[in-house]
Amino acid sequence: MRKKSSPVCRGGRWEIRRMKSPQFEVVVQGSRISPEDLVRAMRASVSELPKLTEEQKKNARRFGETPQEYARRELAELYAKERMRGRAEQIGQAAAQILQERGHDYQLRGVVADMANDRWVLTVKTPGGRANVAVPRELADEVVDWGFREKMEELKQRVLYGIGVDKPEPNPRRRWIARVQGEPAER
Repeated sequence: MRKKSSPVCRGGRWEIRRMKSPQFEVVVQGSRISPEDLVRAMRASVSELPKLTEEQKKNARRFGETPQEYARRELAELYAKERMRGRAEQIGQAAAQILQERGHDYQLRGVVADMANDRWVLTVKTPGGRANVAVPRELADEVVDWGFREKMEELKQRVLYGIGVDKPEPNPRRRWIARVQGEPAER
């Protein structure tokens, strides 16, 4: 069984911890092909290209592409979805860790990559029913790519507020700006 990674805090620094396959559903709704996905598809051998349906072959002709060019674009889309699925699993593992601290009554059931709206949606089982928590793509990217402690805390606040167990804390940046400008910080 392939192990997945998840951020964990050790000595004040977030690190990646290897975990087993997720216990939640992952759905990728739309994906954006990265330059790396496109290069990878362009370098793929002809035998790795997906077989095109008659409909796809018609679309290729309509777009003025050869079937091989169209197949490479389809392969790039598959690579993009695979990449997004991996990111969804990492975000889900981080959220699942946060929920574990609240007890077994809170369980992550799904992660949806909603790239049309630049967000991830976490579906959580709570004692009061189901709760959906929106996580902006930018926040998720910083959690997955960098593991910044303050971004992990921001994710934790967002998840706990989204499931109704915590009130949102004021934006720490806003408090810092107010302090620098000599204004009273919001509470």
